[in-house]
Amino acid sequence: MLPKNLKSSFEAFFNHQSVTGFCILFVSTVIVGIFVGFFRIFNRYFNFKIKHQNNYLDISRGFLAHKTMQLKLNRIQTIQLRQTILRRLVRLVSVNVLLSASQDEKDAQTVLIPVASIDKIMTTLKKVLTSIDFDVDHWQVSNIDKAAWYQVRFSVLRNIFIMVFVISVVIFYFPSMLQRSYILLFFFILIVIIAILILKNILTITDQKLGFNQELVYIQRSNGFSREGYYIRRDKIQGVRERGFITLFRKKVLHLDIIVRDGDGHHIIHLRYVPQSTVNHFKQWLNIGL
Repeated sequence: MLPKNLKSSFEAFFNHQSVTGFCILFVSTVIVGIFVGFFRIFNRYFNFKIKHQNNYLDISRGFLAHKTMQLKLNRIQTIQLRQTILRRLVRLVSVNVLLSASQDEKDAQTVLIPVASIDKIMTTLKKVLTSIDFDVDHWQVSNIDKAAWYQVRFSVLRNIFIMVFVISVVIFYFPSMLQRSYILLFFFILIVIIAILILKNILTITDQKLGFNQELVYIQRSNGFSREGYYIRRDKIQGVRERGFITLFRKKVLHLDIIVRDGDGHHIIHLRYVPQSTVNHFKQWLNIGL
């Protein structure tokens, strides 16, 4: 779609470049991208302030475009703590809130605290939301002996089944790919994938926590290599769902889903291999409290 003269100038430029020229161009592009990304973050969260009023929070931020938002406290459904894999390594966390919102509202999820130290996040939350008691007793959800093994086994078997199906299709439709180099490459990729799956699923089990006080529950889980924590008031929980194969019921273990409102829809928090006693304890707290 480019004009011919512009197209020919581009072709002439790239055809006469050396490897060094392309490397310089690539590095320059990366540097510009980093600068643009940094400036976007700086522009979005410059002078980020939260003021606690009577029944709402006054949030202001921005450099070139200054934005303010009044957030009613009764619209907060869930407080979400989130750590990506990089933030886990440097012990940082961001805090979002899931809000009740109608279909025409865009901000169903709002950044409450862009970044904070994991060691100081409780103190920061207590300053921002003074009406909520964040002191909860944490205890491990999946305390059955072989929970991590069950999780890894299910994930690996499922992915092996998918890979066997893909291999069968390749053998049937693309027999020319059955060369030694391709087979060795496939097994190398398979080993890497299985190692990543084992690490991911072990984290899924070991990161799970659940605890509560009189009115608040804390739920922690892993979403891939990211860690998520949720503070939810008892009256904001929309529902609880139990599921699992018959083999889980024999072991008195369940998968537990906690449903909360998110915008005009819902958000489901998944916990895996939860002992039946823990589920009963949680349902008792949900129905009648401590």
